[in-house]
Amino acid sequence: MSDSDENAPDVEAIHKALGERENIRQVGLGEGIVGVSVYDVSKVDVGAIKAAGATKVERHGPTDNFGITVGPHAKMVAYWLERF
Repeated sequence: MSDSDENAPDVEAIHKALGERENIRQVGLGEGIVGVSVYDVSKVDVGAIKAAGATKVERHGPTDNFGITVGPHAKMVAYWLERF
């Protein structure tokens, strides 16, 4: 296992903290950031997302959109959230 794998966020915990598949509406990818739209904001646990390895979690306005900063692992996290 490489150092980057050891520092990778826990995607299963992030998935659960977002309210799992039934709460995730859309996933997007940016430079080190995964954008996620959800159906029900009350099901999102921002503290758990940070505990799972995200360096920053931002809610964009009064909407249902979150920016989750995970650095070089963004592509892997986005893929996992879209597929499972």
